Amino acid sequence: MNQEIKNCQNCKQSFVIEPDDFTFYEKIKVPPPTWCPECRFMRRFLFRNDRALYRRVCGICGKAILSNFSEDSSPSVYCPECWWGDTWDSFQYSRDYDFSRPFFGQYQELVKEFPVLNAWNFNNERSDYTNYTGYSKNIYLAYSALYSENVFYSSIIDKSRDCVDCFKTRDSELCYWCADAVKAHNAYFLVNSRECINSRFLFDCVNCQNCFMSSNLRNKQFYFKNRSLSKDEYERAIAQVDLGSYVSIQNLNKEFENLRRNSIHKFSNMTNTVHSSGDNLSNTKNTLSTFDSWNTENVKYCWRIYNYKDTYDVSGSLNSELCYEASVAADHNYESKFYTHSRSTSNIQYSHLCPDSSYVFGCIGPRTNRTAS
Repeated sequence: MNQEIKNCQNCKQSFVIEPDDFTFYEKIKVPPPTWCPECRFMRRFLFRNDRALYRRVCGICGKAILSNFSEDSSPSVYCPECWWGDTWDSFQYSRDYDFSRPFFGQYQELVKEFPVLNAWNFNNERSDYTNYTGYSKNIYLAYSALYSENVFYSSIIDKSRDCVDCFKTRDSELCYWCADAVKAHNAYFLVNSRECINSRFLFDCVNCQNCFMSSNLRNKQFYFKNRSLSKDEYERAIAQVDLGSYVSIQNLNKEFENLRRNSIHKFSNMTNTVHSSGDNLSNTKNTLSTFDSWNTENVKYCWRIYNYKDTYDVSGSLNSELCYEASVAADHNYESKFYTHSRSTSNIQYSHLCPDSSYVFGCIGPRTNRTAS
């Protein structure tokens, strides 16, 4: 099939559907999209509220809880113990389908009536003040953390521990104020750097140890303000830096900002990628227009996914395959499309809050592994 140019029904701008795109849509049996990729991105993010937490009361047990739903957005919120428990039956909200009315109007009515889980967290320990977090321990005011421990005031953290004020940090430990950092240890103020140890204020550095206020370094150690020093010289220089003073840190941040502005900037932060485009990608193949993702193959128009293949238009998910148009898609999904906040699914469509479900259509919160519609 040839390339086709369409006008977005939302923003009215033109966008291109490539021949490979038609092949994917035919494979999963869906029509080509009528919205452009940018508008589809924005639509998916409307289902995600990362950082706002509201004080609510559980609609069943009455205890005080934190929720990412305000009182205006959802009439009934349940705590995890009640939502997953047996004190209520989600199928009491089931209804017959009216074939004389459009599907989406009836689905929206069900969404508004159905009680919601206070936050999308699972398999955590001592992590009440968080959202979109899983398999983690001691997470406080940190969001979208996976397989992590002792993480505070951070966002998008994977397989890391003892991190504070970090953003997009993976496989790291003992880090403070790091952004786009991978495999860092005892590192402060790192940006777009990986495999750096015992370093401070680095930009775009790889495999560096004991370096300070430097940029664009590769496989270096004992660098101070982009100058090579001996070990003794470096230790004397770093001893003169006051990292315990707020005023000193503010001045160093200004110096670091000037350093970043005058350094070489890569067109994109990608490592071990083949035929891929986007930003913050690693270990990817045939991954296009995708961001903040790793270990992916044959995916397009995605954000924050890893261990994924053969998927388009998915945000916030891992360990899945053959998915399409999903937001907060969680993990272990297969051949599922047009869904949100669901995990361990197969063949679900137009559904929300459907964990451990198969062959589900137009449903919210069945909470059991059964066929439903």
